[in-house]
Amino acid sequence: MNQPPPNNQQPYWQPDPQQQWQQPWDLPPPPQKKRGKGAFGCLTGFLTLLLIIVLVLFCFGLLRNLVPPGWESSTLPPLPTAASTTLPPRAPGDPPHLPQAGRVRSHYKALAEDEKQAYDAILTALPEFPERIEIPRLGENGISNVYYALLRDHPLLFHLSSESMTKTSGGKTWFCPAYRMNRAEYEKHCKELEAVCASIAVTIPEDATQFETELALHDALVGLCDYSYTGSADENTAYGALVLGKAACEGYSRALVLLLDQQGIDCCIITGDATNSTGETSKHAWNKVRIDGAWYQVDSTWNDPVGADGGSPRSPLHSYFNLTDAEMGLTHALTPDDMPCTATKANYFAVKGLLFRQIDRDAEAVLAQTLAEAVDAGAELLEFRCETRAAYDAAVERLFEDQRIYRILSNADIASRRKISSQRVSFTEIKALHILQIIPVLG
Repeated sequence: MNQPPPNNQQPYWQPDPQQQWQQPWDLPPPPQKKRGKGAFGCLTGFLTLLLIIVLVLFCFGLLRNLVPPGWESSTLPPLPTAASTTLPPRAPGDPPHLPQAGRVRSHYKALAEDEKQAYDAILTALPEFPERIEIPRLGENGISNVYYALLRDHPLLFHLSSESMTKTSGGKTWFCPAYRMNRAEYEKHCKELEAVCASIAVTIPEDATQFETELALHDALVGLCDYSYTGSADENTAYGALVLGKAACEGYSRALVLLLDQQGIDCCIITGDATNSTGETSKHAWNKVRIDGAWYQVDSTWNDPVGADGGSPRSPLHSYFNLTDAEMGLTHALTPDDMPCTATKANYFAVKGLLFRQIDRDAEAVLAQTLAEAVDAGAELLEFRCETRAAYDAAVERLFEDQRIYRILSNADIASRRKISSQRVSFTEIKALHILQIIPVLG
């Protein structure tokens, strides 16, 4: 934030007072009437007077409608109104307009009133790549609050640099944006993003529910992107996640906002601390999404199974798909807001019939059939969840100590078109959420 503003800033154009134009010529005086003699003279005089009146009226009408050459081109244009500054409708193939990506604006809601005014001013002006934008004078950390609110609310602001700064001069405050790319490069990036989003959108089932749409977009994102945290600015963007296929948590979360926005599903970015399975706590970003009117917690980064060694299955996980605040709060530090997540109806395991009170013979039959269908569809693992910790502990004992897992694998092998080994298997646990992930050996 310590880069000085550009030295070649042009002053804002100020219109001169509009000129008051004078009539460019005067009307000639009417000709003098000649006196006649007798009846013939009177008639001649009357006809002459009538002709003069007609000519005068005709000329006056012309003069009211004619504009002399050069007059119109020298008249100042009218000042733009609020309506004329509205962004035009988006044409097919055009880069997305900035305000069209970022429906919820949850971070805007947390700003002070003067910060909201600055946010609105900056967002309105950014499509034109201005060198400076007039904003209200803000308090300490005000511009930082505004900057990060904009970036977290609007996934298409990836052309902005953190080296943007403010300048105060003559009693006015200006936001001086720094850009990571020029306008042509930005539009190229937007078109690339739009092409990827369009290719993902065709994977959504016809007449899909909001849950099915969310699931298709989530799985496509996780399948496209590998986790990467090298310090590259692109790793924190939707462009990095969807086009380059490399992103950190902010890139995943911004990409999910962009994908869901285009399908009319509300989604926003949440930031805070998260603690992984090794007990390590670090800054993190994830999402909230509104499905059928209820808010849920989603962490697409933690649903990406690829580890540092590249040896994990490629199939997307769903352990952190549509959780409640209480469930996500077991590993993520949450800040109270006006979007509480308490519903469980759209939880992945509840919708898919993989949430069990206990693992018995009926549950084993469901798991075998589900595993066969998943493998035939190209998946590499089976996930399921138990309702309670007691049910989870009993399931682990039944499946692995009592070795019931091999019966499930054998039945899945019979039902599947692919070979599933009934002798070898591995599994992972997410004990906090009572989730088991079964990873079979495929032939």
